[in-house]
Amino acid sequence: MINWILLPLILLYAGWMFYRFWQKSRQGACTSCPAARTCAGCCTTEQPSMAKPELTGTK
Repeated sequence: MINWILLPLILLYAGWMFYRFWQKSRQGACTSCPAARTCAGCCTTEQPSMAKPELTGTK
């Protein structure tokens, strides 16, 4: 009898977690991150400190 109660609860919880995952993945990495407002990670528009060397005109 308890199995008939637990099975729908587990399935509903799994469905809800999948729905939340899907919504957050559609937002992108930084907007779904809980530390997005204080993080200076991948979302910044600053140029990296090490520039890539130019590969034009040297042979």
